[in-house]
Amino acid sequence: MHRSIPLLLTVLAWLALVTGPAAAGTPREALAEGDAAWERADRGAAARAWREAAASQGDPAVVAMAELRLLRVSGGIGLAAHGPRADRALATCPTEDPWCALAWADRAAIVSELGLSDQRDDAREILDATAQWARDVGREDVRALAEARMAALARGPVPGPGTWTVGLGVLAAPGLGAGPLLRFVHPDVAWKAWRLELGGHATTAGSLRLAGGLTTRGRWWLTTGAAVERVPVPHYTIDGWRYAAPQVLGWRARAGAGLTAGPVSAWLGPQVRVDTPEGGLTVPGHGAFGGLSWAAAPAVQLRVSSELALFGPPHLGLRTELIGTRPVGRSVLAGRMLTDLTPLSTSPTWRQAAWGGGEVLRHAPLGRLRGPVLTGLVGEWRAPVVGPLGVVLLGEAALQVPDEPAALQLHAGGGGGLRLALPPRPHNTVRLDAAFGTLGWALTAGWGEAF
Repeated sequence: MHRSIPLLLTVLAWLALVTGPAAAGTPREALAEGDAAWERADRGAAARAWREAAASQGDPAVVAMAELRLLRVSGGIGLAAHGPRADRALATCPTEDPWCALAWADRAAIVSELGLSDQRDDAREILDATAQWARDVGREDVRALAEARMAALARGPVPGPGTWTVGLGVLAAPGLGAGPLLRFVHPDVAWKAWRLELGGHATTAGSLRLAGGLTTRGRWWLTTGAAVERVPVPHYTIDGWRYAAPQVLGWRARAGAGLTAGPVSAWLGPQVRVDTPEGGLTVPGHGAFGGLSWAAAPAVQLRVSSELALFGPPHLGLRTELIGTRPVGRSVLAGRMLTDLTPLSTSPTWRQAAWGGGEVLRHAPLGRLRGPVLTGLVGEWRAPVVGPLGVVLLGEAALQVPDEPAALQLHAGGGGGLRLALPPRPHNTVRLDAAFGTLGWALTAGWGEAF
């Protein structure tokens, strides 16, 4: 719709936002204060200022701008509340008002930012034409503003933790069954970038899980978590036939402290764990958990995590994971190297490293590989198709090192899948994959990217 607005009005709108004077205490000033707070990462102050501007109801352009900005901090409910309010304000906005032109431009930019529709090319065309017009008439202030806006568009949205998300999907895999999955993620609790996660699922194979955790942010930080779950632990013959899948009911709780110094973070704390296998006695696993992570950049991350049980059967679990991503045009190449170790012979079967059923290997049923040493490599090519729909091509390989070194086994597979990236991005992604390989074939579904 903004294509029908004269170029001069567009230029005036940009100038009005950035350089236009506003009387003290006006809705326009509140909007500008919110934008300034957002740029300096004071998200709480930004939300309060935008709400003040949205409540003014005097200037439909300002109301629309404020309601659109509130989409950034209002989770999934924002699409049903702030989105319609913004559209209603825009519908009453006089077309000759340059602020209305700006409001339509804001709508296109924020819709693109949230992943609803990519209108960045339109914005680039308008900004490029504006900069050229400014050069022709000698308006250096306008040219500088247009070029600064183009640079901001190239950089992308202001980085931040994102907004809260409720994800409702399906969890499915051979051996695990299928059933509903619910996730709630709030990455900015108390406007402090504290991350809260709550979730649960239930499947036709009897798997149940309720879990939650909170991680604070800062140089020194805290992490807590608890879970109650019932999971099948399948057993297979050497040729891959499942002959049993007893259920294990358990609960666990942990709380620890962490330290971050530059790109390195470390954490450590106590853990309490109790498991009751079907037809067996309750087995405690009290001890500790900890880990170390290093991020060379957002695109390369190394993480080492572990758990140690000292009270009950001695158990040591250790996971080393390296993840890398690289944009290639509009697509993304992603890779994951992973090693799981459970070296103690006293570890209960259900605490040993196990892959399959969507955990690392997507072509294998739940727990198909189990042993003291598992190491693997997964690669993905992720590409958008249209709107929120995307596709993935994947390849995977795993090396199983059982108790007998001579029985070393190498397994490989590949396949593809669909992704539905629902707003608000980037947290709310539904996945469906089909894969085949040396261990068979499988359809798996889940919430979020596989890694």
